[in-house]
Amino acid sequence: MKKQMILLFFICLGLTTTTEAQKFYIRGGAGFGISATPEIFVYQNVERDPSSGDRIKQTTISGSFGSGPTFRLGGGYMITEYFGIDLEFYYLHGMKQDFGSTSQDGIYTRKTTGRTIQARMSPSLIVKAPAGTKFAPYAKFGVVLPFVGKQYLETEQEIQHTDPTYINYKKVVEIDGAFSVGFESAVGLQYNITEKFGVYLEMMYTGLRVKAAKGAITQEQFFNEDGSVKQDNLEGRPVGLSEFRFVDELSTDNSNMNSTAAAGEGISYKILPNPNGYDDSKPLDIPAQNSNYSAFGLNLGVKYGF
Repeated sequence: MKKQMILLFFICLGLTTTTEAQKFYIRGGAGFGISATPEIFVYQNVERDPSSGDRIKQTTISGSFGSGPTFRLGGGYMITEYFGIDLEFYYLHGMKQDFGSTSQDGIYTRKTTGRTIQARMSPSLIVKAPAGTKFAPYAKFGVVLPFVGKQYLETEQEIQHTDPTYINYKKVVEIDGAFSVGFESAVGLQYNITEKFGVYLEMMYTGLRVKAAKGAITQEQFFNEDGSVKQDNLEGRPVGLSEFRFVDELSTDNSNMNSTAAAGEGISYKILPNPNGYDDSKPLDIPAQNSNYSAFGLNLGVKYGF
């Protein structure tokens, strides 16, 4: 279905070169999205007993990475008075998403948050009220293709204890996504101030999942009380302990795996031993995963027709 939508878009683009009823327009605006269809994460919020350190409470968390402000620029052709094609580019600056924490009252709190930045392209078909209508409702439906972006997972530990064995800590993991295609639709209302210039308000739904391709630990440091770096854990660390790639299948025949390295990165699965040996000059192979970027959004902007 997604391939058919893309094909239909380019067919329509070709038609505009031979259709006399062309009308080109450009538009720009901004919006904000909130998470839709949140899903339960594998990580949880954990509370530990202040004395023993044993787990006393564990809370499930859920969400998606699609919330945040967007900044948009696009344009299109009206093939007929009612029907056209639209191409929009926009940037999503994702809001921080709770991604699990561990706390021991009076001693420490360790919390992980996730966020994303993405540049996307969205080709779509548009159906609207005829020209000359002061208030012109319209609808769009098409696909969304992220072409640049990263997901950031940041873990920070804050100490509330005078014990010198506990120190502040920060770790940042950056994840690159594989090529992904989602669905996007919107309904809106345009107010035509003049024949060529108008403003619009639209409600949008984005349905998107992005599969992880590769990742790397870009920061892992311990800090003194004054904020200076006490220890940088990335110094001298081999590639196999700082970079990883996501694979659909782990096999003793062709995967670069190391059970000690995997456990050290907090990966909670039983990893296969590799009888062919582990090459720490290459990224670690770990099971593939994907993230939910679905969102409901509200966009406001201006439009100019030629």
